[in-house]
Amino acid sequence: MADQERFWSPRLSGIQLDSDGFLADPGLLLLGSFSPNSEAIATSSLRDARALVLLGEMGMGKSTLLGKPERLVPAGIEMLSVDLAQYGSEDRLAGDVLRHTAIEGWVAGDYELALILDGFDEAQERIPQLGQILASAIRAWPTDRLVLRIASRTLEWSQLLERHLGLAFDDLTVLVLLPLRREDVQAIAAE
Repeated sequence: MADQERFWSPRLSGIQLDSDGFLADPGLLLLGSFSPNSEAIATSSLRDARALVLLGEMGMGKSTLLGKPERLVPAGIEMLSVDLAQYGSEDRLAGDVLRHTAIEGWVAGDYELALILDGFDEAQERIPQLGQILASAIRAWPTDRLVLRIASRTLEWSQLLERHLGLAFDDLTVLVLLPLRREDVQAIAAE
C-alpha cells in the first residue's frame, strides 16, 4: 500500500467530508482562508508526543500505522512493539509483556523506551481487566522516560486506563483516525 499521510482528530471534534464521503483535505484552503478539518493532525506531527491513544474502527489502518513505528516515535529511542490481540490470559500477558526483558532493562536503566501496544480492544475481549492491569504496571514505571502508543477501536477503549494515563502523563493525547482523503484512495487504487 502507498505510504499515505493519515490524519487524526481529537475526540468529539467535527470533521468535514466531501460530497462523496472522503475526508476533506485539511491542507486545502477554501475562499483563500478557510481550511476544512483545521483540527486534523497529520501522523508525521505526532512523533514527539509522550503518550498517544490512537482510536479508530476496525480496518481503518491503525495497525498499519503502528507497523511503521518510525512515523510515530522519535528517532533514537529503543522500541518494544506488542500486538496485544494475541493474549488471552493475564499470566501470559504479564510474563511476555509486562516483565519483558526490554521493559525490565529500561526500568533498571536510565534511557527512554517507546512501548507500542496494538490490539488493546481485541485483548480486552479476553482479558476484561486489561485496562487495570496496564494502569497498575504503568504507575510503577518511570513514565518520564516512556513514550507510549496504544491503539484500540473507539468503543472498546478503557476510560479507566485513560484516567490513569492522564495522571501518569501530562501530555496524554487521545485521537481518532480520520477517513482517507480522495487523493489517498486514488493513489492506493493506482498501485
